[in-house]
Amino acid sequence: IFGGLVWILIASSLVPIPLIQGWVMFVDAAYQCVAALFYLSASVLEALATISMQDGFIYKHYRENIAAVVFSYVATLLYVVHAVFSLIRWKSS
Repeated sequence: IFGGLVWILIASSLVPIPLIQGWVMFVDAAYQCVAALFYLSASVLEALATISMQDGFIYKHYRENIAAVVFSYVATLLYVVHAVFSLIRWKSS
């Protein structure tokens, strides 16, 4: 929510030095790209941990880990989508 507000306020503001506005938009886009990379690495590690616990664990715990993997990939997908849109907005400014 706050990231969206930042984009709206920056895009609608009249800044006397355009370089400042571009820098703020670049920092927001770079943050989203780094966050997407970190979420992807965490998702891969969670999936590997879940695969390795397939044998010898209680089925309930295994199902919980599968749910965690699915939602971590959903979160990763949303961060990637947001990062792509942030880069598109940054390049168009």
